[in-house]
Amino acid sequence: VILFHINHKYLPGGFIGVDIFFVISGFLISSQLFKSVSNNTFSIKDFYVRRIKRILPAAFSVIFVTVFLAQFLFLPEDAKNVAISGVWSTFSLSNVYFWKFQDTSYFAAGSYTTPLLHYWSLGVEEQFYIFWPVIVLLIMPKLNKFSFITLLVFTIILSATLAQVFLKDHHSFVYYMLPTRAGELLVGALLAALLHFNIVKKPSKNNSFFMIAIIGIIASTLVITPEMIFPGWLYLIPTLFAALFIWSGFNQNSTIYSWLTAKPILWLGKVSYSAYLVHWPLLAFYRYGYGEPTLVISI
Repeated sequence: VILFHINHKYLPGGFIGVDIFFVISGFLISSQLFKSVSNNTFSIKDFYVRRIKRILPAAFSVIFVTVFLAQFLFLPEDAKNVAISGVWSTFSLSNVYFWKFQDTSYFAAGSYTTPLLHYWSLGVEEQFYIFWPVIVLLIMPKLNKFSFITLLVFTIILSATLAQVFLKDHHSFVYYMLPTRAGELLVGALLAALLHFNIVKKPSKNNSFFMIAIIGIIASTLVITPEMIFPGWLYLIPTLFAALFIWSGFNQNSTIYSWLTAKPILWLGKVSYSAYLVHWPLLAFYRYGYGEPTLVISI
């Protein structure tokens, strides 16, 4: 994502990193959710407290600093717009704001000087987790495992189909809003459900699916471009490869697992959220004052 935001040419489909993140998030949170609901230990209060402590301190810090700096670095009208977007972002509604009030698409040049534009993905994620725990709590105990899996698959296909059908005439809604993005989070939830219900077993100690997943994800970042119909049915390709990647490293006795839990990789995981929050305002401020960054500035 960061490489794509610095320069589209570095990684043409790098924006699918957000879609992959949705899969990871959906898998992680749903795994915990399914386990606690099945064990009758789920607490809505504890769930939201954990989400707030994990997400909001860093998010609020970046919003505050970005809005503050914009008052000195931007022209008055532009600074005002940053402040307004900051208010919407504070309430996890930035995606709604950019859908309703952003004049240009996410990929347009004008969007690249909007410092809090990247908060749309946090809006989608947090809105999803307002509804998802309640839905699981209500329907999971009432359905058998195959009905629950079928419902997940149907909802994923429905979400992707809505995105595919409405993208041309309602591009901003499709790109920014939950109904057309929920399928990506649910791909992760689907993998979590398949493992939770033992429909899919843990992979063998050393399996070839890991390399297939890596190749699929890399190919997606190189082949998928902003000019294609995305999001839509096409987002099923990188998200399914992301799910395959997660599953392929799920055996704790495998070599793959040891690779994925090496200290440099864990460090990268720990800083990734903060890096995502910070990189875009820095780029937006630079572009606002100086235009596109050179290679040296990019590094």
